[in-house]
Amino acid sequence: MSATCSVDRSILKRDGRGAVNGRVDRTDWDAVEGVDYDLAELTRVWTETNDQDRRIVEENAFGILSPAYEPGPYSELHEGGVIQFVEWYAAFIGPRLAEGDRPALRSVA
Repeated sequence: MSATCSVDRSILKRDGRGAVNGRVDRTDWDAVEGVDYDLAELTRVWTETNDQDRRIVEENAFGILSPAYEPGPYSELHEGGVIQFVEWYAAFIGPRLAEGDRPALRSVA
C-alpha cells in the first residue's frame, strides 16, 4: 500500500482482488460542498469534459478507419517519448523477428 497526502487530498493505492489490474485506487478530497465547490458547476464541467473527450476519440477512430487515412510521421515536438519507445522497441524486437524463418521487421511506425 502507498499513500500520498497534500493539503486538499489523500490518495491511497493498494493491490487487491477484483480491481482493474489487481490495483485499487481511492482519492479523497478535503473539500466542502458549497464552500470549496458548487456541485452543479462541478457536474457540468465534468460532463462537458467527458463529452468532449468522447467526441475526440470517436472522430479519431472514424478518421483512422477511413480508406483515405495515411499515417504520417510522429511529431518530434509533441511525441518525443513515443519516438524513443518505437526506436527502442524496433531495436529490441527486430533481431528477434529476423531469427530463423521469420521475416525481418521492416518498419514499426
